[in-house]
Amino acid sequence: MNYKDEIFKMIKEKTTKNFDENTPIRDLGLDSIDMVEMIADFEDKFNIEIPSEKINSIKTIKNLLDIIDKI
Repeated sequence: MNYKDEIFKMIKEKTTKNFDENTPIRDLGLDSIDMVEMIADFEDKFNIEIPSEKINSIKTIKNLLDIIDKI
């Protein structure tokens, strides 16, 4: 399983909404606590640290994938 598949799986655990790479994060129905938990889960899973200034720029799932890909 590649990181994209793993991220999609982790997002599916947090939301019942349908989504793809172009889905805005706000459309997932997640509150800010869900987002913080999900980012922490990504960091733990992939042994990375996403800088807080990057977190604020995440608007779509593709933005998130791009950030993780570059780390």
